[in-house]
Amino acid sequence: MNVDDLQIFVSSQEEPGGIPGINGMRLNGILLSLLLVFSFSGTGGAADLAKAAAEKTDETARTIEQAEDENRKKTQQVNDLKLREHESLFPEQAKSLAKGYRETAKMIMEQGDDPKPVLDAAAYFEKQSRRSER
Repeated sequence: MNVDDLQIFVSSQEEPGGIPGINGMRLNGILLSLLLVFSFSGTGGAADLAKAAAEKTDETARTIEQAEDENRKKTQQVNDLKLREHESLFPEQAKSLAKGYRETAKMIMEQGDDPKPVLDAAAYFEKQSRRSER
């Protein structure tokens, strides 16, 4: 190797045995670009995992809320039964409520609206008054 060969090597900044035409700076830039591409695609997976975890947490919260609602309804039903046992006037009150709801349903029907929800309430209280009389 003579001095002329060394000057060519230094001026082109190529490494001996390296890829001809690609200097160290360009190779570093290419490697850095590849590293960034792969690291961002990896964060997409992390974002997907975070999203899945958040969805699972939301689903668990909904399940807990539904269980609490069901528990609350059952507790209210038990309390209603206990109150009915102690209240001797409940059957009369339930009949009176049913009668009031039927009258309200009649007015609603005369105005051209749907009285079904009010009639359902009247039927419920009629049923409750019959249960309590037993």
